[in-house]
Amino acid sequence: MLALATSYLDNRSTDTEQAFAKFYSFTKLVQQDDQKEGWTRFQLDTAKHDPNWMSPQFDGFAFRALAFIEYALASNKLDQFYDVIKTDLDGIVKQWQRNDGFEPWEELQGKHFMTLKVMSEALFKGADLASKRNDNAASTYLSTAKTIASAFPQFWNGKWIRSTLNGKNSGNNEGAGAKTSLQNYIDISVILGLNYNQNTTDAFQVTSPQAQATFWALVDSFKNNAHPVPDPSKRLSGNWGLNKLTCSPDGLLLNPAIGRYPEDIYDGTGYEYPGNPDNHVSAGFWFLATNAMAEFLYKSVVQYQALGSITINQDNLAFWKFVGLSKTGVLSRKDNPSDFQQALNFLVKQGDGFLRRTRQHVPQSGLMAEQFHFYSGQQMSTADLTWSYASVVTAGHARNQALAFAQPASGSCQAQKAKPSCPIPGQIKDSSKRDCGFAGITVEQCVDKGCCWTPILRGKGNVPWCYYP
Repeated sequence: MLALATSYLDNRSTDTEQAFAKFYSFTKLVQQDDQKEGWTRFQLDTAKHDPNWMSPQFDGFAFRALAFIEYALASNKLDQFYDVIKTDLDGIVKQWQRNDGFEPWEELQGKHFMTLKVMSEALFKGADLASKRNDNAASTYLSTAKTIASAFPQFWNGKWIRSTLNGKNSGNNEGAGAKTSLQNYIDISVILGLNYNQNTTDAFQVTSPQAQATFWALVDSFKNNAHPVPDPSKRLSGNWGLNKLTCSPDGLLLNPAIGRYPEDIYDGTGYEYPGNPDNHVSAGFWFLATNAMAEFLYKSVVQYQALGSITINQDNLAFWKFVGLSKTGVLSRKDNPSDFQQALNFLVKQGDGFLRRTRQHVPQSGLMAEQFHFYSGQQMSTADLTWSYASVVTAGHARNQALAFAQPASGSCQAQKAKPSCPIPGQIKDSSKRDCGFAGITVEQCVDKGCCWTPILRGKGNVPWCYYP
């Protein structure tokens, strides 16, 4: 709904107005339960989806409040929606100190950067609204937001912002277990939390050296396998082979595809290393993660334009080398206007490189699954994931804002052949597949032949895994 509210800023759609009217009625009902339990999964009749689902999750209060705030302000309907906004803000005040909530992947309990980031953002915005409405709760919202923001430096380990403190793996996911064992907590959820942040007074935001160092840690992980699991041979996707393609067929930059976190193993069905034993698949890249990297860069442009200067130090130097600059120092719009503008143009170019990467793996129909394969690029796992589409909306909106101040820096690369265009999950019948492989063929050998790869569960007969597009 937050992405829908963002889209309303651009299109003023009556469909969005109707959707928020329905969402308001639904929210009034579910707030009776989720305020007490941090429950975020409900059926359309407001019944709980699954009593054994990973609960509590406390980011839901904040995201819902932010969605209603953004839409209410854009539509001038604050009076209509303030009651549900206030209920969620009060819920944040009551629950933010708890350490038993789950992160957005519903795998680890602990204290999570993204959850706290969106909580503080909702409270900062809510405090402003409450003050304008003479709501006495305004001071509580503001003081709590500041207290939450003061905790962000705890997540910085000197190299990157960790996604979780005191993490506990509460399921059978071996990838999540490896994350808690290694204690790196390099995770795209940190970038997601930073992207939702518009308050520029707290320690970490998209232009902070620590945030940019975290951005680089993710790139380094999925491009260079810089932070592998202890035994890389256990993980099928350890080489992230798709990212060897760095240039599109038309000679334009392709930035690395990004997953949730380097130790991830979840492919939609399997939770164990080296991957699902029946189909030899492990975690792929995520559309929402790759698009979030683009959004981060576009939002940096807008924030730098407001700040008027760029600071490059040892914490974020690797990030800026990736972007296109290689020296520490301060670039000022006033004192170094051409260098400052060049830096903004580089940021847009790199953002486009991430969106271009995801576009490579989306058919003309626009359908987007949850993940795309770590070598073949074929879509996999849950089909039609709402968050994948939402990430396109928010990244596109951020790009439009960035283009008011910068244009993509010029430059081409040596064109590389694209991976074969293959059906998304469920779009081709097994009986229609023409065998393109041989006994024992690997995914790398199959894709390099220009063919498609879809492992089949045992017991489904003589269905080729490697087949012609």
